[in-house]
Amino acid sequence: MDALQEAGHEALKLGWGCPLEAPIQGVQAMFGTELLGYINYFLPLSEMAAILSVWVVSIGAYYIASVALRWVRAIS
Repeated sequence: MDALQEAGHEALKLGWGCPLEAPIQGVQAMFGTELLGYINYFLPLSEMAAILSVWVVSIGAYYIASVALRWVRAIS
């Protein structure tokens, strides 16, 4: 578990970051931060983006582990 956390920290240090940062920055540039604050009051976009990022990484890790285990024929 510690190795997985370290790998995640190293990935963030390399600049990979959150895959949803670019669209969020584009929305901020388009609407401005004040309007985004009002929208965020009713629809928590930053929390939704964080949850979506974690979900995508989790699903990706599941499929990578599944493929690796099928490759070594540990599961069918």
